[in-house]
Amino acid sequence: MTGGDYERVDHETAQSRCEDIGGYLSFFLTQDELDHFNNERETLGRKEWLGIVKNQTTQVWQTVTGINNTIFDWTTNEPNNVGGVENCIERYTYGTWNDEPCNQLETFSCRLEELVPDHLNCSTDYFLANGN
Repeated sequence: MTGGDYERVDHETAQSRCEDIGGYLSFFLTQDELDHFNNERETLGRKEWLGIVKNQTTQVWQTVTGINNTIFDWTTNEPNNVGGVENCIERYTYGTWNDEPCNQLETFSCRLEELVPDHLNCSTDYFLANGN
């Protein structure tokens, strides 16, 4: 993970920023990945977008890569889809999740499968999926 400037943007813009550096908005394929992600963020004290969205056809939560998501860490009484428009997920400052309208402005971090030299100088926050 890197510092970054913690830019606040909508979900679509956040995903685009991650694609610009060869990644995706953060999502988790294993509980270990989620634990690693949360441990890195214990002291950041910020909300941020996750790379998990509700498929509008099936109403199933999927990663931004189209994989059905199986790991969740919802806050009590979530997801609640207030107003029928909460199709994206934010991570609260204390780690649990909330469904939220995708046009809200939040910080974000990107999932990377490997670190390349260009990432060392980028201002986008990231986590390495392999835990290194």
